[in-house]
Amino acid sequence: MDDPHFEFSDEHIQIPEFHAESESEETSDVVESPPVAETEETSSKPSLCVAFRGVSGGVGVTSLAISTAHIFAQAKRGEVCLVDMDFDLGMCAHYLDLGMSPSISDFQTDPVRVDKNYVRAMLGHHEAGFAVLGSPGAMGGNEQVNPQTVLQVLDVLADMFSVIIMDVPRLTRPWTEAALLAADRVCLVTELNIPALHVTRRRLDDFSAMGVEKTDVILSKYERRSFRASLRQADAERAIGQDVTAMIVSDAHVASEAMNCGVPATQAGGDSRLSKDISALARTLSPHFADRRRRKR
Repeated sequence: MDDPHFEFSDEHIQIPEFHAESESEETSDVVESPPVAETEETSSKPSLCVAFRGVSGGVGVTSLAISTAHIFAQAKRGEVCLVDMDFDLGMCAHYLDLGMSPSISDFQTDPVRVDKNYVRAMLGHHEAGFAVLGSPGAMGGNEQVNPQTVLQVLDVLADMFSVIIMDVPRLTRPWTEAALLAADRVCLVTELNIPALHVTRRRLDDFSAMGVEKTDVILSKYERRSFRASLRQADAERAIGQDVTAMIVSDAHVASEAMNCGVPATQAGGDSRLSKDISALARTLSPHFADRRRRKR
């Protein structure tokens, strides 16, 4: 790859050799999606990769990743792809009501077979303007995939898209470590409560030991109402030992409407506080890719 900051490599990661239980001559039943246009404009742009990971379940990682992909897509500064990296319980395609996802066999093939045409056939496309690599949703899927194939898929995606948003599961696998190390920004999503902040501090230490240079902490589902006994942003920052990058307001109504309509929360929420918070986060992660282009007068 040309961009030294955006590469998924297993060079320093111990990946066990993968052996499929059986070889099948049947081809994948995934319907090929329209090819992504490779223009001089998109190929010459700098790349951006953002990884979202939660400290626990239910903190809103999937919704936040989807909405961030939407914000970058609406800025129209390059092709955007949302990647669901949980091959067992991933929900991105379900949140967006997409009718197709790759099969588990697509991630078991020989990595040398994985090229742009192979990956295009695995992609879904949402009307909000971004591509989606959904999860097979296979029971035990995270144990069945070939790690080298997963990393090769990510490498090909990095050549195809200007912006990649990854929904990374909490479990630790070779490809999850590679994703975190390759990302330009790693976002650890947590909540403003004592147990979550304790786990956040431990994960920050883990990421640092892994080699992640900087982790952005996102306080999700933040209640703006002030009570004397409630925790505040300053309390959270003291607990985790660093500044909080962004606070995302809690809006259960918008989040529920978005899921039921199959659209990003930033699309369903319009000018809501939730939409504004996520837009501000996107600008913090990358002003270049998040800001809309000015119209020529």
